[in-house]
Amino acid sequence: MTIVNLLPGNASPTGGTVAVRATTGSVRLLVADNQAMTGGVYTGSVARDAGGCAQVPITGLEPYTRYWFQAEDGSGLGAAKGSFFTHPPLGEPASYTAAVAGDVGLSPRYPGVAGGELDAARVSNTDLYDHMHLRSIFEDWLMFVDPGDWGYPDWGTRNTDTIANRRRFRDDLLAQPKAGQFYANHAYLGTWGDHNFAANNSDGTYVNKALAAQEWRERIPSGPLAEATGPIYHDRQIARTLWMVSDDRYHRSPNGATDNASKTMLGSGQKAWMAARLAAAASDDSIGALVWVMGSQWMNPTHADGWASFLTERAELVEMFGDTGWIGNMVIVSADAHDCAIFSPDAVASNGMAAHVPVFHFAAIDATPIYGGPSDVGLASGMSLANNFRGRGQFGTLRIDDKGGDLSIAGTAWRRDTVLNRFQFTTGGASLALPAGTPGTVLAL
Repeated sequence: MTIVNLLPGNASPTGGTVAVRATTGSVRLLVADNQAMTGGVYTGSVARDAGGCAQVPITGLEPYTRYWFQAEDGSGLGAAKGSFFTHPPLGEPASYTAAVAGDVGLSPRYPGVAGGELDAARVSNTDLYDHMHLRSIFEDWLMFVDPGDWGYPDWGTRNTDTIANRRRFRDDLLAQPKAGQFYANHAYLGTWGDHNFAANNSDGTYVNKALAAQEWRERIPSGPLAEATGPIYHDRQIARTLWMVSDDRYHRSPNGATDNASKTMLGSGQKAWMAARLAAAASDDSIGALVWVMGSQWMNPTHADGWASFLTERAELVEMFGDTGWIGNMVIVSADAHDCAIFSPDAVASNGMAAHVPVFHFAAIDATPIYGGPSDVGLASGMSLANNFRGRGQFGTLRIDDKGGDLSIAGTAWRRDTVLNRFQFTTGGASLALPAGTPGTVLAL
């Protein structure tokens, strides 16, 4: 087998990029608007890098259309196919659904089955991937959003951190049959968490963080990142929504540092970039909503590795969102705690942290069930763990409905086919739909 795996991303209204891991020669793609590949057209060839990966750009496509692709290297055309949706036209009203889920590989129920893994107990071949793939076919998911911890290698503590091992672990994640099929058929947008950046609760003092940045740029088709080296934050406009993806590890201060103006989760460069991008977007009539993707818990009052340890910077960000006009026009999506929880803009944690905006926390794909902080959206009144659903086999969907004017953003938490919780928000704060939960007790799996 010379085509090892496929990962599409960097989607736009007219194209995308596929990261192809191959073993021989240069790589090109056969691209068609049908699964039979009838009338397919080849892209140009791209040389493989030192790790055997080529990021192959695709251009000249039609907006909001599913395209299929096959990769060809020096040994010929591979049998495996992938697919992805191009985006709706930039700046025009459009409705679409994105899937969101983090945390896969900590004590997985379905550990690796491909054979020869670096650490089979830290990857997953869960059948949730098949379930999500089938649902995405019927619902035409535009993309898959990963808020962090795609795998739990725990570099430097559990597994030796080398660039060769990081490349091998990425291959292992995609070598799992169910996982590989899912990721090959959904444009990827995401960031890392502590366990795949380095290890549990890791921060910017990690000595091998440059390896994390190198492997990410080799293997993840993110498109242009805000910085050429180092942190991986970036953004992407889809129709009339700006998706801002943060890196909360590369320049992070230790969690135990004194909480003052010098303590940071994001770093000064990223915050300056955010302020400039948010101000520019606020004055851009083609953008009506903001989705902030980040990997730390915004509302858990007791979690040392969350925003409760960075209250000074948290307040700074809330002020930034308010000053640029995004409070009332944005939502947060996150992972890290292995549960599904939704927070309304009115939620206030026991330590006084206010949500200010809707927060959709969607996890875990396949990881040990762990609660985050109590939430206020669900059947229980007030802030309660009864509104949270810890477990594996869980994911979320974010539905953007935009017919011009205000945008509706509906987040739904799922355990396979069961709706755990749902919340709908309209930009401008004009309407706030009542949450819909699932009656009865849902047991953590």
